Amino acid sequence: MKKIFTLFLLSFFTAFLFNAANAQTVYATLASGNWSDAATWETYNTFAAALAAAPGSGTAATTVPSGTHNVVIRNGHTISMNGANRGCKGIIINAGGKLWANEATDRRLQIGAGGTGFTYPLVDTVQVDGTLGGPSDGCYIEVGTNAQLVKIWGTGTVDLSRFRCPGGNSGGTMTIDVDINMNFWKSANYAISLVYNPAATDVYTMNIKPGRTVATKSVDGYFHNSQNLGTYGKYTYNIQGTLDLSANTQTANNLSTTLIAPAGTGSALTVNVDGGTFKAGAGVKMDTSTTGPVSSGVLDFNVTNGGIVDLSATTYLRVGKTTNGAGGANDVFFGVDATSSVKRNVDATDTRFYIGINTATSMNNCRIANSGTPDVHTVKLKSTFDNAPADPNKVVNRQWTIAEAVAGGSVDTLRLGWVVADQAAGFDPASTIYIMRWTGSAWEYLPASISGTGTIDDPYQAKAVTTNVGIFGVTTFTPVPMKLLSFNGAVRNGRANLSWATANQQNASHFVVEESKDGVRYNAIGSVNATENSAVNNYSFVNTSVLVGQSYFRIKMMDKDGQYQYSNVIVLKNNTKNNLTVASALVADRNVNLLMNDLSAGTYQVVFVNAAGQIVQKNTVGHAGGYFNNNIVLNGTLNSGVYFVRMTGNGIQQQTEILVK
Repeated sequence: MKKIFTLFLLSFFTAFLFNAANAQTVYATLASGNWSDAATWETYNTFAAALAAAPGSGTAATTVPSGTHNVVIRNGHTISMNGANRGCKGIIINAGGKLWANEATDRRLQIGAGGTGFTYPLVDTVQVDGTLGGPSDGCYIEVGTNAQLVKIWGTGTVDLSRFRCPGGNSGGTMTIDVDINMNFWKSANYAISLVYNPAATDVYTMNIKPGRTVATKSVDGYFHNSQNLGTYGKYTYNIQGTLDLSANTQTANNLSTTLIAPAGTGSALTVNVDGGTFKAGAGVKMDTSTTGPVSSGVLDFNVTNGGIVDLSATTYLRVGKTTNGAGGANDVFFGVDATSSVKRNVDATDTRFYIGINTATSMNNCRIANSGTPDVHTVKLKSTFDNAPADPNKVVNRQWTIAEAVAGGSVDTLRLGWVVADQAAGFDPASTIYIMRWTGSAWEYLPASISGTGTIDDPYQAKAVTTNVGIFGVTTFTPVPMKLLSFNGAVRNGRANLSWATANQQNASHFVVEESKDGVRYNAIGSVNATENSAVNNYSFVNTSVLVGQSYFRIKMMDKDGQYQYSNVIVLKNNTKNNLTVASALVADRNVNLLMNDLSAGTYQVVFVNAAGQIVQKNTVGHAGGYFNNNIVLNGTLNSGVYFVRMTGNGIQQQTEILVK
């Protein structure tokens, strides 16, 4: 009996050592050919030996590589899968080398099969410095159930039909690190998925590394397979690079993003856009099974560290049980941090940005309808303000930052959402609501309407219209109207010099200076920007035209929200001594004879001003000094009426009136 047991142990260890040695075997190509042809291969003991050796220096192969072997495809060699599925533990494709199915039919390349004699957890490598697959090739990668970590990397080109991981991994946990650009061309089915025949024990993760892009390329190839929800495990996609699904144009079947998770507790499906970009196609579906609502930890979509969810190509967005709906317990939201954003194309249709700080208890859905030029809008969300509100006790503790791809042209109806828990202690939704916008130096206040009850199923929403994007918040603080402290004027050198002082200008925009000749009909003659603060501010304005006769002046004080109020009216008259006369104040023949004594030699400007204060004719005249007698012919287009004649130059400023018949 002892002898039999000894022979058994010897046989066992012999088999173990054989399998262990076999596990280290590396198959390297001798020339281009078919995987199934032993003459295509030679063997080495290690990757390093195979990579360093010249073709023909290894041991002639008598079999072909399988799931327990490593593979090297050398420069200049093209290997076809020859109409069958193939497998290996790991593979290196040198620059200039190529592996493909050489047909459109799906052919599986299984990585990391492992087996007896391997040390776990298995770490397997797919290094592509040459070419793997092709745009119309059927080669696809499937990760073996014995692999725990598969690293896919390199400097070459990867075009595959699909990528998938069967469930029921022997260790339960599997990680896929992608550090190379990869394109997947599967049509009418999932092209990228951690889920294939899932098991409840699965804990699978895919990491797309920074600077790398993983993309679906078919119009109806999509992301993530949601089969067998009853035995669903836990699946996580970490996107530090780019997951690009924008080639998909489907909005009904084969959506570009099919994220479906079962009801229940525990994180069943998680997408973390961690500093990377998630680019969706025309259709996006984020849902749960029909047996229950979404709860945090069942379907999580988190956007952090400057991550971007780009839905600019998306026209069909279903979240939970709602197609572009109003939000509620059955909906899924993008959980964002202060640095991350969601972008969508916005036209006249009410467009929702499903965002929240905490998707379990808070929904801060931003809705935008743009009646101006359609444009891509980007929305960020945070729970603090970059600039202190006028009354921090009367705000919703959320800041929305909205940007547009092309500056100007948008006329946005905003609906900013929140729940009761987001409100500061002094915020009363029954009070007057304002959407406040940071102008760059102060908050402006847009009167808003309010709807909802403040629950996650029926959140509050403040609604207002703006033509400006930027930083927004919601408040019940009522801005104090601008107060005019004084308004005065005087005539200096024939011009009206105006000055005024104001206070409480948190919502001020600018001042319009208006002039009237009759005190009834006013014309704008200038504008002065307001300083936005609560202090006393002083302003001045000098009319560029010499005051002719008597004029009335007032200030129109404009607020950011378009409201305004007028100042008191002041009356100014130019009382400067007038030495300028005309030979005849009644002009019937278009000849105006100007007269003036003791005029210095020099050049003078003569202008004619109508009753509305408009200059209608200019003349330049020269004078040798002394008595001035000069005839000026009026334009034939001048209408009949009263005109003011003003003469300036060499320190003098004189005027008179004429009546043209």
